[in-house]
Amino acid sequence: MEIRMANEADHEEIAAIHAAAFARQQQSDEWIKCNLNAYPLKRLFVVEIAAQVVGYIMWGEKSGFRQEAVIELE
Repeated sequence: MEIRMANEADHEEIAAIHAAAFARQQQSDEWIKCNLNAYPLKRLFVVEIAAQVVGYIMWGEKSGFRQEAVIELE
Protein backbone atom coordinates (compact mmCIF):
# COMPACT_ATOMS: atom_id res chain seq x y z
CA MET A 1 0.00 0.00 0.00
CA GLU A 2 1.27 3.46 -0.91
CA ILE A 3 -0.17 6.85 0.00
CA ARG A 4 0.88 9.76 -2.18
CA MET A 5 -0.30 13.15 -3.35
CA ALA A 6 -2.75 12.86 -6.23
CA ASN A 7 -2.02 14.28 -9.67
CA GLU A 8 -4.02 14.94 -12.83
CA ALA A 9 -3.33 11.44 -14.16
CA ASP A 10 -5.30 10.03 -11.20
CA HIS A 11 -8.51 11.94 -11.88
CA GLU A 12 -10.43 9.15 -13.66
CA GLU A 13 -9.75 6.60 -10.91
CA ILE A 14 -10.59 9.11 -8.17
CA ALA A 15 -13.78 10.15 -10.01
CA ALA A 16 -14.89 6.51 -10.25
CA ILE A 17 -14.44 6.09 -6.49
CA HIS A 18 -16.27 9.38 -5.86
CA ALA A 19 -19.17 8.31 -8.13
CA ALA A 20 -19.50 4.99 -6.31
CA ALA A 21 -19.45 6.65 -2.88
CA PHE A 22 -21.73 9.57 -3.77
CA ALA A 23 -24.19 8.02 -6.20
CA ARG A 24 -26.45 11.08 -6.37
CA GLN A 25 -23.60 13.24 -7.65
CA GLN A 26 -23.77 13.40 -11.44
CA GLN A 27 -20.49 15.14 -12.28
CA SER A 28 -17.78 13.32 -10.36
CA ASP A 29 -15.19 13.71 -13.12
CA GLU A 30 -15.60 17.49 -13.30
CA TRP A 31 -15.72 17.79 -9.50
CA ILE A 32 -12.45 15.92 -9.05
CA LYS A 33 -10.71 17.84 -11.86
CA CYS A 34 -11.74 21.14 -10.25
CA ASN A 35 -10.44 20.05 -6.87
CA LEU A 36 -7.15 18.79 -8.30
CA ASN A 37 -6.71 22.18 -9.98
CA ALA A 38 -7.49 24.03 -6.73
CA TYR A 39 -4.13 23.25 -5.07
CA PRO A 40 -3.09 24.48 -2.51
CA LEU A 41 -6.64 25.25 -1.37
CA LYS A 42 -7.56 21.59 -1.93
CA ARG A 43 -5.11 18.74 -1.39
CA LEU A 44 -5.91 15.26 -2.59
CA PHE A 45 -4.02 12.11 -1.70
CA VAL A 46 -4.56 8.62 -3.09
CA VAL A 47 -4.07 5.13 -1.71
CA GLU A 48 -2.60 2.67 -4.19
CA ILE A 49 -2.42 -1.09 -3.95
CA ALA A 50 -0.53 -2.88 -6.72
CA ALA A 51 -0.33 0.40 -8.70
CA GLN A 52 -4.13 0.84 -8.66
CA VAL A 53 -5.87 3.73 -6.91
CA VAL A 54 -8.25 2.19 -4.37
CA GLY A 55 -9.09 5.24 -2.27
CA TYR A 56 -8.57 8.96 -1.87
CA ILE A 57 -8.78 11.67 0.72
CA MET A 58 -9.29 15.40 0.24
CA TRP A 59 -8.20 18.16 2.57
CA GLY A 60 -9.36 21.78 2.33
CA GLU A 61 -7.44 24.73 3.69
CA LYS A 62 -9.91 27.03 5.43
CA SER A 63 -7.84 29.84 6.84
CA GLY A 64 -5.83 31.20 3.95
CA PHE A 65 -2.08 31.71 3.91
CA ARG A 66 -1.15 31.91 7.58
CA GLN A 67 1.58 30.39 9.67
CA GLU A 68 -0.94 28.07 11.33
CA ALA A 69 -3.53 27.20 8.71
CA VAL A 70 -6.73 25.32 9.45
CA ILE A 71 -6.95 22.20 7.32
CA GLU A 72 -10.23 20.23 7.23
CA LEU A 73 -10.84 16.71 6.04
CA GLU A 74 -13.61 16.76 3.44
